[in-house]
Amino acid sequence: MNPRRIARGITALLFGLASTAWILHHQAHWHQRGLDAFLAYQTTLFARQPHPIGLLIVSMILALLTVWLYEALAWLVAKMMKQPV
Repeated sequence: MNPRRIARGITALLFGLASTAWILHHQAHWHQRGLDAFLAYQTTLFARQPHPIGLLIVSMILALLTVWLYEALAWLVAKMMKQPV
């Protein structure tokens, strides 16, 4: 099997684990605070109207950074796999 594909698979797994940990952290955080605090926070977010162009630019930057981080991590894992143990 191609080591580059294995490295990309490992990187995708690491990204999945990191996002799962992030989601579980937020669920535990809001579970501790309670439903009323969560609904109050969501109401304040809904009341704010972000500027569409600003949101578009920030989303594009975050997408590019995420792809760059994925590629850098995949490259690093591939380099680590090629080194003898």
